[in-house]
Amino acid sequence: MTNKRLDFLFQRFLRREVTAAEKKELMDLVAEDGNEQQLNALFEESWNKYDFSGNLLTAEESDQLLKDIHSAREPSVRVPFIKIWYRYAAAASIILFLTVGGYFLTRRDTTEQTTKQSAVKEVQRGNKAILTLANGKKIDLSNAKSGDLIKENGLKIYKDKQGRLTYVVQPGDNNATQPISYNTTETPKGGQWHLILADGTNVWLNAASSIHYPTRFTGKERNVELSGEAYFEVAKNKDMPFIVKTNSTTIRVLGTHFNVNAYENADTRTTLLEGGIQTSNSSSTVLLKPGQQAITKSSASKIQLMNVNATESVAWKNGYFVFRNDNIVSIMDQLIRWYDIDVSYKGDVTQKRFDGTYSNSKDILELLNALEQTGTIHFKIEGRRVTVMP
Repeated sequence: MTNKRLDFLFQRFLRREVTAAEKKELMDLVAEDGNEQQLNALFEESWNKYDFSGNLLTAEESDQLLKDIHSAREPSVRVPFIKIWYRYAAAASIILFLTVGGYFLTRRDTTEQTTKQSAVKEVQRGNKAILTLANGKKIDLSNAKSGDLIKENGLKIYKDKQGRLTYVVQPGDNNATQPISYNTTETPKGGQWHLILADGTNVWLNAASSIHYPTRFTGKERNVELSGEAYFEVAKNKDMPFIVKTNSTTIRVLGTHFNVNAYENADTRTTLLEGGIQTSNSSSTVLLKPGQQAITKSSASKIQLMNVNATESVAWKNGYFVFRNDNIVSIMDQLIRWYDIDVSYKGDVTQKRFDGTYSNSKDILELLNALEQTGTIHFKIEGRRVTVMP
């Protein structure tokens, strides 16, 4: 029998409309025996309905609400929800509930957790990047103060108050005759950066990525080169297409929003969120519509086109890992780039697959512990080395 009140309160919670009294009532319903099947259905529906562009709880709000729930409930009522988490977590607001289910199980062995915690050496993660100028000079953008970095030949490069690296071509009649130079912005492991190119195009770089670009755009095209992953919001210019070149793919746009994942030794994935783009390699060309992803495999000449949840491709920009039937090697590759760890594999584990959504602001230990709760995989941590075992 469906509990209509539970359904009503759950939907209000997802829309951030729940009152303090309703929140307490909802937690009581979550704890009651017999509601597990209905909760499963609600979580599955939410997976398909809500995405990162919705009106979701912030990480800070989620953390505070989790503390409230933790202080109000007994550990024994949280255990049944642990298995739900790995399949149906789709966004911060849903993660909150599901984390309640696994909170005490992930802390079942305090001695073991303390040992692991002391072994993990966390890197400082966040806004980190190096700007390399045409003359080879390097500027650590993380430590640079807000204000002008370079101002010459009609060009101004500065770090604005939001921390963005911004290029502005100064008004003047002689701009067309000024020399064109190329800069590179590169993020380390555990770093991300937002820059605004001279044409107004916004670029968000993910960890362990780099972009090579001109300080001003002239001619018939706007060309940049990418290694790693970036999300682009391209300034519209129908007379000057914007071209992104990777090691295997060329992406051609006039002005649109898209994500490119082009890390070395991996498939190149181009995902379109808005507008239209053309993706090509040496032997084929495809046109993408919003919600489609083009996959270029090194072992195949034909580009594969598939429909996807496009917002999940930019979850990293919003502070999340999203795993959808991902194998453990793909998952660990992401953790290597964000947490700067070394990974090795022992035994038959490479085909293990997982679903879930995790905040990348959390300690890596929390994520590894969560994966271990599936009972299909385990981790051994020694300094910065993580060994994945069955």
